[in-house]
Amino acid sequence: MEDSSGQVMAMMWRRAFAVWVVFIVVESINGVFRRLVLESRIGDLSARQVSVFTGSVLILGIAYLLIDWIQARNRRQLAFVGMMWVGLTLTFELGAGRYLFDYSWDRILSDFNLGKGGFLGIGLLVMGLAPQAVSGFRGARISRTTGTRSLPGEEGGG
Repeated sequence: MEDSSGQVMAMMWRRAFAVWVVFIVVESINGVFRRLVLESRIGDLSARQVSVFTGSVLILGIAYLLIDWIQARNRRQLAFVGMMWVGLTLTFELGAGRYLFDYSWDRILSDFNLGKGGFLGIGLLVMGLAPQAVSGFRGARISRTTGTRSLPGEEGGG
C-alpha cells in the first residue's frame, strides 16, 4: 500500500496532467481559430506568430485558475509540473504535426526557428515557467528555508 505522501504526489501529477489536457483542448480551439480566421487575413506565418502569443495568454490564464488545485507545494514541484507540461506538449506537437496532419519535419521545426519567425519555443518557455509565475501572481509565498508553498491565510507560510 502506498504511503500518504506518495498518494499526494500521485494526485498532484494526475491533476497536472488533467490541466495539460485542458491546455491542449484550448490550444486546439486556438489553432482552429488561427486556421479559419487569422490565416486568411494575415497569412500563415503571421497567424502562427499571433497564435503563440494568444496561446501563451490562455495558458497563463488557465494555469492561474488551476494551479492551486494541482497542489504543487514547493518550487521543485512547480518546476517539474512546468517541465512535464512542456515535455507532453512537445510530444503532442511533434506527433500530431507529423502523423496526424502529415506536415514535413521542416514545416514542424520551422515553428521553433526564431530566425525564421517561429515563436513556438517562446510559447513553450511560457508554459514551462507558468506554474511558478502564476503561483506568485496568486499571492502564494514560498518559504526560503523550507521551499514549501503557502497561500495567504495558511499557517506555516513564508
